[in-house]
Amino acid sequence: MTTKNDAPVQERPVPTLPLTGGKCPCGYVFFPMQTFGCEMCGRNGKDLTPVTLSGRGRVVSKAVVHIHADPKRPPPFTVAVVELEEGPQIRALLADPPDEAAEPDDRVIARLFRSNQSDSNSRLDVGFTRDTPKEAING
Repeated sequence: MTTKNDAPVQERPVPTLPLTGGKCPCGYVFFPMQTFGCEMCGRNGKDLTPVTLSGRGRVVSKAVVHIHADPKRPPPFTVAVVELEEGPQIRALLADPPDEAAEPDDRVIARLFRSNQSDSNSRLDVGFTRDTPKEAING
């Protein structure tokens, strides 16, 4: 990309959205943060501490939702299991339309997006999008 005087302009990378998870002294990392108990060793309360997760991961599986009762999130949209870099697997929305959404094994990053793309006043949700744009993958 260049400006009027042909000076190069740095493209700004899409910022990742850090997520707050938790960590147990046994080493187990989980999302979201909670103090009910570690799924690995059973410790709870103050033994479990907040940790910032990178918001980066990999799509494990996905499904497209075609019928949904909530008008605030009109179908179709995509839900996925994302394995975060730090280890936890979470269920999450994919932020892109189903025909453009990440596929299993694609690297993804967390970001905010509108739950209803046709309504500029719709709520913001956390979702995942490809870490590398589709155009760059298809070259």
